[in-house]
Amino acid sequence: MDTFVTSWNTLVSISVVILDVALIAFVIVRFAPGLSYTKIENKIHDHKLLIVTVVTTLATIGSLIYSNVIGYEPCWLCWLQRIAIYPIAILGITGLVRNEKSIIPYIKVLAWTGWVIALYHIFIYYTGYSPLPCDASATCTARYVYEFGFMTIPLMSFSVLSAVLVFLGARKGEKTV
Repeated sequence: MDTFVTSWNTLVSISVVILDVALIAFVIVRFAPGLSYTKIENKIHDHKLLIVTVVTTLATIGSLIYSNVIGYEPCWLCWLQRIAIYPIAILGITGLVRNEKSIIPYIKVLAWTGWVIALYHIFIYYTGYSPLPCDASATCTARYVYEFGFMTIPLMSFSVLSAVLVFLGARKGEKTV
């Protein structure tokens, strides 16, 4: 089981780093003066619901493996982030099946809520200071994953929710040849 856990942590961490690099590259290309972002952003815009659904579905599966297979007990803040991410996956699948983009505002509300919670979780995780009391059985600062000297479960959640917000924010640009 230890080999599986180590391999799983590495696989998930590499996947999140790749997601983060893609997000950073997208944001740089999007906002850097003189760079053409239109083709990339148009592709992301056209497939944003699919991208968000894939990212959150993989995050949902990953979190379930962490808690139900590996046995990591989620803390209260992890549960709150899951409450945001799981429905995004379900809404995304529903929107894809029914070809409805009208669910995107609901996904944004869930993503922003989870993002704020993830940001707070990262703050208390790295500082050890929690202005709000927590009486959960699992501590919010438990270090189950610490890959590459920085990748943690709260950071993974933050990255997933950031991806949802960034990709849903992609707009259709001018037509490109």
